[in-house]
Amino acid sequence: MALVALAVGVAVSAALAAPVAGGTRQAVISGTFLMSARVTVAVNVRGEHAGERIRRVWVITGTGCGSLGCARLRVRRALGAGREATVWLAARRSGVYEGRGSFFVALRCLGRVDRHGSRVPYTLSLWVTRSVFVGSIRYATAIGARYLNRSRTDMTRCPLGPSHDAGVYTGTLRSALPAPPPSSGTTTTTVTLTSPTGTSPATTTTAPPATNTTPGPAPTTPNADAPPGA
Repeated sequence: MALVALAVGVAVSAALAAPVAGGTRQAVISGTFLMSARVTVAVNVRGEHAGERIRRVWVITGTGCGSLGCARLRVRRALGAGREATVWLAARRSGVYEGRGSFFVALRCLGRVDRHGSRVPYTLSLWVTRSVFVGSIRYATAIGARYLNRSRTDMTRCPLGPSHDAGVYTGTLRSALPAPPPSSGTTTTTVTLTSPTGTSPATTTTAPPATNTTPGPAPTTPNADAPPGA
């Protein structure tokens, strides 16, 4: 019996240009990208043929990002028909991210539709093709990607036969870039307290207790010449 692969958003990802060597395109990749794809291989994938062009939206979130790019990327890809797939990519070499993921497509077998009839494992590579500086950090404004599915697993009783696909992608940033950081210059304000004359710092001197120099009454000394009891 012939097994028919239903067209349930088959992911076809990849890149039109080769990864940039030498780290010249290292940048933070984050935001919503509008992706244009060209199917390069489509074998026994219903609703898909080589040379077909499609558009998808990817939402990419970078983690561990800095001046040399990001350590990992979380890529949420639209597959069509309202479906999505998420894959994590890791930085493998200068400017290139790679990862593996999978999704399911529906298959019809013996008059019934199995929505998880075929598991589609794939590899995805992604790199920056254009970027701009925001402050001292470079952010990607255009990317390329390469999608490759070598085989598909048949989860039904009907023989699927060889089935695989591949494609290439280019994408442009559609979300806003982050706001530039505030100026890194610092202003040091020195406040100097001055004396009322404004010529020297004011000082407070605590004087020792004053000594009373006003002479008191002279002490009375018995007069030797006066008669006793006078």
